[in-house]
Order: sequence, then structure tokens, then C-alpha cells
Amino acid sequence: MDNSSFKGVKDHIKKSCMELKANLSSAGLAGTPIYLTNWNTLYGNTVNLSGTFFRSALIFKDMLDVVKEISGLGFWIDTHSLEKSNMDNEDIAMNGIALLYYYQIKRPAFFNMQLIAKIGQEILAEGEDFVLTKGKHGYQLALYNNSYVNPTYSVESFFLSSLTKEKKIMISGLPSGTYQIRKYILDRNNGAFYFNWLNLNQQYIYDQEIITYLKQRAYPDLQIYEENIASELLLQ
Repeated sequence: MDNSSFKGVKDHIKKSCMELKANLSSAGLAGTPIYLTNWNTLYGNTVNLSGTFFRSALIFKDMLDVVKEISGLGFWIDTHSLEKSNMDNEDIAMNGIALLYYYQIKRPAFFNMQLIAKIGQEILAEGEDFVLTKGKHGYQLALYNNSYVNPTYSVESFFLSSLTKEKKIMISGLPSGTYQIRKYILDRNNGAFYFNWLNLNQQYIYDQEIITYLKQRAYPDLQIYEENIASELLLQ
């Protein structure tokens, strides 16, 4: 299947929530709280594809869109709980999103939760692949590369490199002063335990040393620096 077959899932969760709200309103139930407890994005349907198809940006984008429409969003606590709910499913259990893998190893969705909690309440600007907000701790800019492609292509490094984007963002109108900038990077190399597990030649996760290693390695990258700003900030 080509990539055009997968672009139809874009905004599916958001559109479904908006449709449900419209139906409730038509039934005289406008304002009824809606909680989305079990949901998913595009995913790989085998163990290997589930690991190589890094979909953190898809999850992040859906979270940003959906929380504007409903009262709450749920996740499965861990892979074990998710699999128990799918005992009769022949394919990999992926009808939901789990925060933790086995042994409490954090999955990318866990870090999505942490990062989205940093987003301010006031939206200053928003586009297809970014949102700029302001909160009590300053300004927050989130950039995400949400590509809806065939998950089987995620094993092809050449194809993945073709999806890479470079961004330059100019933020103007900032109060002058010295700003501390904290840059979090959540991608295949920072925050995905699966690729660290591959580096161990896919060894069985059975002892504390391996578990501790994977827990310590699977974290987003954090870069901290200061900038003296007159009124504009260039980020790239």
C-alpha cells in the first residue's frame, strides 16, 4: 500500500470527537463531559514495526487537538494491562496507547504526557506542525513532524531521511532580557527504548542490569542555554 492510503487517518480522532459533540448537542445534551479512554493513532501491527515506527509526533498532535474538544484523555498504564484486554486478538495488542512497557520502562507516550503538561494555556500562534504558547513559566514552543506514512517503510533509513525537516522559527515581540532556553528532543534516538534494546542485540529483558540500562537510556534529550534577547529570538 502507498502512503496515500494512510493519510486518511489524519485528524480522525479530532473529527470523531467533534462529530460526537455535534450529535450530543442535537440531542439536547450540549456540554456533556466527554472522556476518551481508549484511542490510538496509526501504528505498526507487529512487534518490530511497533518499535521502528516512532509515532510520538502523531500522539502529541492528537493530544493537542483532542484536549480542546473533550474533558479528558486516557491511556493504558502499561503494556501488560493493554495486552490483557486483548487476549482474543491474534495481532499485536495495539487498540490503545500505553505509558509504560514491562518493568516500568517508560514509553514515548509517557514523555508526551510530560511535555504537553508544559504547554501554556494561552495559545499565541499555531500551525500544522507547531504551537507557541505562554504560561506562568514563560513561553513554550512545540515542533512536531507528524508524518502519516506506511509503517512498513519505517525500517528503511533512506525513506526516513527523506521525511526529515529543518525548521527556522523567528519569535518576535518578546520583552527584552536574558532568557533561559530549555530544548527537549523526543525522537527515535532520544526517548525510545526499542532502539536501545536493538543495540543490545535484542537480548531478553530478564535481569536488573538490562532493565536499569534501558530505563536510564530511554529519555528525551535536554539542552539548556541562555540568550540575550532585544525583541526577537531565532530558533533552529
